[in-house]
Amino acid sequence: PGTSQFLNPRLLQMVIDKYPLVLIDQNIQVIRQTSVGTDNVLAVSQGLSYITSHGHRNIGFLLPNVDNSVLQERCDAVFQYSAITGFPLNQKLWIKNLGSSSDHITEEMIHRIACHLTEHPEITALFALQYSLAVAAEQAAQRVGRVIGKDLSILCFDSPLPLFGKPRFTHLHQDERAIGEKAVELLLELIQHPGQPPQNIKIPAKLIEGESFFAYKMCKKAYDQFLKTDHTLFFSQCFSHIDRFFRTHFLTTEAGDAAFFPKFCLFVFDANDTRRTAFRTFTA
Repeated sequence: PGTSQFLNPRLLQMVIDKYPLVLIDQNIQVIRQTSVGTDNVLAVSQGLSYITSHGHRNIGFLLPNVDNSVLQERCDAVFQYSAITGFPLNQKLWIKNLGSSSDHITEEMIHRIACHLTEHPEITALFALQYSLAVAAEQAAQRVGRVIGKDLSILCFDSPLPLFGKPRFTHLHQDERAIGEKAVELLLELIQHPGQPPQNIKIPAKLIEGESFFAYKMCKKAYDQFLKTDHTLFFSQCFSHIDRFFRTHFLTTEAGDAAFFPKFCLFVFDANDTRRTAFRTFTA
């Protein structure tokens, strides 16, 4: 879609001359012409329903500069979903104005997302309103030690489809073929029957699961079950190894050791990489 800040003079002249015209993936209110594109309201609703159904509540939204009608529709749809379902939106977890609506990925974009993930470790899912932001988020996550599909989920609009297996990202796939066919059909109608009132046709997107998503509630359920299980012997062996390790490498006195170990164990067993977590904990 083109920018909404400026209208092409040739496009305006075509409207004035009443030339048969169909806009694709763009709805310019000031000229009111027949258009066909993705149903962004339905797509955003599908995406957010998918995210929340997988147990995610702390969702970070990645938004570029909203400079066209498509992005405006997607942003509005987020608030509409919240109003209808009552799902709370925490805009502190959002990152706005991540460059233009083009697909160009910049170092500044990656850096901002990386810093945001560091400042908000509670984020478990990201919803990128366009594909390039998902790619930038993946690179940013790698820099801060987050693992896509394991401790951070990403959902976006569009993603290249592989010949085999799952796509890189769970995404909302826009049916470009259906949009193109409908646009030609509408154009032929305008040629054959001039003077028809403008139509605004919306084509549903399809949610396609990729490798970038994990079910947060399932992980929590498994962890809760772990805590309910009797691990007396297992913990006893762990305490023995931990005691030996810390007395050798870290502790200079024995005061407070017993009170510290339970907290340490719960923290470590709730993480994906126990060795790295332990290192961060005792070198902080």
